[in-house]
Amino acid sequence: MSEKKSNVGTNNWYLRRAEVDRPTDLRGQVAVITGASGGIGRATGLLLAEAGAKVCLGARRLDALQEVVREITAKGGHAIAVKTDISKRAEVKNLVALAEKEFGPVDILVNNAAAWYFTMMTSLHEDDWEQMVDVNCKVSPYSLPGWTSSLRNFKSPMRASRLTQR
Repeated sequence: MSEKKSNVGTNNWYLRRAEVDRPTDLRGQVAVITGASGGIGRATGLLLAEAGAKVCLGARRLDALQEVVREITAKGGHAIAVKTDISKRAEVKNLVALAEKEFGPVDILVNNAAAWYFTMMTSLHEDDWEQMVDVNCKVSPYSLPGWTSSLRNFKSPMRASRLTQR
């Protein structure tokens, strides 16, 4: 079996499968990805764009998001970056509104943003702990109203396993 190489162009471990499998055709689809400034969110944005989706990338680090947008557009893809703290409902609503304004109704949502706070319990900073809980536990129910208009347009759920075909 010969390997099919993607155009993603990175050696990150989470992209190795993408480098072997050919992505599903997502032309005409609009994707919103949170936590897209690095790691799995970045890799997902690159993969979805390579598959033809127009991607709206959200995260707190705008400079890193803009670099991902440059990578996507350099390969002929369509992407925008939106500075988004998903623990703030207004910013989530803005992320969705800008995605819909620029590209149309959202077809794919990848809620990838997360926060992790490492410390000794004796050094606990309550503000950092609360930020981690806000991002990791409260975000989905708090941000749901921001997605409601687009969620109504979903025809069927898409599983991550359908992003690549053998």
